[in-house]
Amino acid sequence: MRKARVELNSRVPLTLYSERCSRENKNGSARKGEREAQRERAITTTTTTTVFSSAFLIRPRGCGGGGGGGASSSSKSRSEKTTGGHSGRRKQRRPRAKSGGAEERYSELDDAKMAAKSLSRGAFILFEGVDRCGKTTQASKLVDSLNQSGITSELWRYPDRTTTIGKMIDDYLQCRADSDDASMHLLFAANRWEKKKLMEEKLKAGVTLVVDRYGYSGVAFTTAKRLPGLDQQWCKHSETGLVKPDCLMYMEISEEAAKKRGGFGEERYETTEMQKNVREVFADLREDWWNVVDADRTIEEVEKDVQKIAKEAVERCKKGTELQHFKPGW
Repeated sequence: MRKARVELNSRVPLTLYSERCSRENKNGSARKGEREAQRERAITTTTTTTVFSSAFLIRPRGCGGGGGGGASSSSKSRSEKTTGGHSGRRKQRRPRAKSGGAEERYSELDDAKMAAKSLSRGAFILFEGVDRCGKTTQASKLVDSLNQSGITSELWRYPDRTTTIGKMIDDYLQCRADSDDASMHLLFAANRWEKKKLMEEKLKAGVTLVVDRYGYSGVAFTTAKRLPGLDQQWCKHSETGLVKPDCLMYMEISEEAAKKRGGFGEERYETTEMQKNVREVFADLREDWWNVVDADRTIEEVEKDVQKIAKEAVERCKKGTELQHFKPGW
């Protein structure tokens, strides 16, 4: 009996221990399965959030609006809450390129275009030459042609005999009055100076000015008198600061052809000797940028060349160029 009781007692604890182990194994397996299920759900959620964030919320580095892909899960959640899951409604900010990027280069080009546009203006086209060379005829035809092609243009003539100073000059040229040669030179220059501001305003407003005679004629005709103290440098001084033409067409004509044209000899300077001296001074004043036009040809032939030269000047000024002024000594 004692031996049987001992065996029974030893069996009871062993049975209980086996049952307890079985229950623990079952519980452990259940917890393990639950942990694995939670881990799978977490991975699925993280993957979905990452894909969603990459597609709708996160911008590449260097394109503005935040860093690369290093945002924490909490910041992603806040972003999702803020947008309410409808990132399509979110206002997209314009990306900014890195320094030296394509967008920065485009911006520089835009700035250059804006600067050029601000400098776009009318052209100052000047006709010069001896008397009866056809300046007035070609200047008038050019203004008509430019206006017909949609280019706002005006014809200016110097001296402007409509102003108070201009009327004094007209009396002198018509031999109705006499004056000191130096004084007359300064009056001619003053006639140009009194319209300087208006000239600048017109050009900046986009009006092309076609001008018949200017400061070059002032220097040429006074210097041609061959008087002491009235040399080229003295004559140029009074023109310093005036607007410089964008295009100069020198109408070159022979002495014989000029004499044959109507009206020669009606004004003070229209003498053979004076015109010869003026021609020589113009030859001395001539610069490389001048356009020398053969004025001995027919009006139609000359007009063709004049139109081409003038329209090229107009296009240059349209693209943007600053006004130039005569510098000391030119």
